[in-house]
Amino acid sequence: MPKTLTPHQALVYIMVTMSAADRKISEVELERIGEIVKRFPVFLTFDPSLLVKTAETCGNLLSEGA
Repeated sequence: MPKTLTPHQALVYIMVTMSAADRKISEVELERIGEIVKRFPVFLTFDPSLLVKTAETCGNLLSEGA
């Protein structure tokens, strides 16, 4: 994990963490996160190609803490 997160990464981490609260993330939840990143103005300067890696990094951190 990076020592600090960008605001975009932090928002993605929040969404992934909330989706994983029941210990599983559905395909629908992942698609919804992707749509939010594509459409919400806060992500205007975020490179969408980084979404999968950012979500995976978050998921790995959550797995380590389980």
